[in-house]
Amino acid sequence: MDTQANNKTVKIQDQLEKKIVFFDDKCVLCNNSCQFILNNDKSNSIYVTALQSDLGQYILQSNGKDPEQLNTMLYWDTSKLHSKSTASISIARDMKNWISIVYVFIIIPSFIRNAVYNIISRNRIKWFGKSEQCMISHPRLLKD
Repeated sequence: MDTQANNKTVKIQDQLEKKIVFFDDKCVLCNNSCQFILNNDKSNSIYVTALQSDLGQYILQSNGKDPEQLNTMLYWDTSKLHSKSTASISIARDMKNWISIVYVFIIIPSFIRNAVYNIISRNRIKWFGKSEQCMISHPRLLKD
């Protein structure tokens, strides 16, 4: 293995020790959601990165997800990958502020929560727009 590839692997493994939100960096709703998370995370423990990043592609592939499918926000909590509504609710829980109350929705069966999530996910670009580049500039934005 060459040094550059080895360094990349070490960097990815180090980053997976953090709580990370994976998002579509071309989606305005996703960008705004991540800005909200970063600005309101009282624990300062949640990081964000694009699904399109090396780390994003690694997490998709290593969890059996299609790296071309960028239609869901994912949340790595340092031990488990959450997707769809469970990711959103788990992020809210870990923000350690008033938004943590959203975690009560975990009692709603995931097939119901995900049905609503899927409607928003399918229409997010049409409703909120698309950007040509990531609109987030923050110290907890993980970059390649």
